[in-house]
Amino acid sequence: MSTQTYPQFKAYFYNGFKKPVLLAESLESLMNDVHVESNYLGDQTDMVRSIGEEFKQHRDIESLKDELAMYDIMINPTLEELQEKNRSYCLDDDTYLDDFLN
Repeated sequence: MSTQTYPQFKAYFYNGFKKPVLLAESLESLMNDVHVESNYLGDQTDMVRSIGEEFKQHRDIESLKDELAMYDIMINPTLEELQEKNRSYCLDDDTYLDDFLN
């Protein structure tokens, strides 16, 4: 029996209130270890797992990034993407991003 492998990535939670938090370093970890709660929608963990299942089928990292963005989960964020998010919250570009500035 062969084991499926999926593109590696790092998933961070970032909403502009504190520095980005590493949530997962693999699809398995994202789907099994991450609990997603929304102030407006309640528990969204099953939805994130569903997005993960979709990724398993299509392996489209851009789609994964787009779909998880609504939960403030960023996949392999670049410094520029994090700074852009800061600007969208009217923060200085480098607010909370010391770990990414090196």
